[in-house]
Amino acid sequence: MKKSGFTLAEVLITLGIIGIVAAMTLPALMQNYQKNVYVNGYKQAFSMLNTLTLKIMAEDGVDDMRNTSFYINAFNNVDLSNKNTEFAKPDLDSSSQSYENYMKKELGKYIKLSVYTCQEKDTFCQPVYLGGNKGSAIQELRLIELANGMSMNFTLHEYEQLNPKVNPSTTCGWVMIDVNGVKGPNKVGRDNFTLWLGCDGKWYPQGGVVYAKWKSGDEWETSYAYWRNTTDCNPNVASAQGHMCAARVIEEGWEMNY
Repeated sequence: MKKSGFTLAEVLITLGIIGIVAAMTLPALMQNYQKNVYVNGYKQAFSMLNTLTLKIMAEDGVDDMRNTSFYINAFNNVDLSNKNTEFAKPDLDSSSQSYENYMKKELGKYIKLSVYTCQEKDTFCQPVYLGGNKGSAIQELRLIELANGMSMNFTLHEYEQLNPKVNPSTTCGWVMIDVNGVKGPNKVGRDNFTLWLGCDGKWYPQGGVVYAKWKSGDEWETSYAYWRNTTDCNPNVASAQGHMCAARVIEEGWEMNY
């Protein structure tokens, strides 16, 4: 009786085909996996930030960030000696001399953190935009590093009324949060997301509906303040910065479809 089986040539051809298919599909699978990691980190960061600011307001029994001791005291710690406050609103940003001490003392009441001052050699302190361009090097930037491995550039500013028809009509600050800290790619729109703090204590993604209404009022749907009307979240466009990807990810059901 004649036995049937595969010849060596057939086995090698089959293995070759499997190798080719794997080479074609594995990079896409890895890329999708990494996107899911970024999105899950962003979702955790978004929840954490909202919990944090609502906790700050709850401690003072208020429903407006402007009435919290955390917000009010921040501006008692701002060095205004080099600011023209007639034209520029005071803010407590990461270049302020008092930033590190204030954040450790006041924000540290609510969340475990450390503050790192960026050096010239620290490439993770230099923003990389979604399209691939690099922002200007940021020296003396102070990053807030969290116990969960995330880091953020967090600024509080004197509230700005943007559009009285929108609730909330004011912003009290903004943040760029990197969901995996100093690890790469440190790219806006991938592991780094830009959010604005409404004075209602909630966080709103740059380029989202509320942000667009702040900027453009009733014409928000056709304005460049809304991510759908720009190329800011298109990685194939060299000039894309990626800040508005924070809104795109949420509006597309927490998916990174780019």
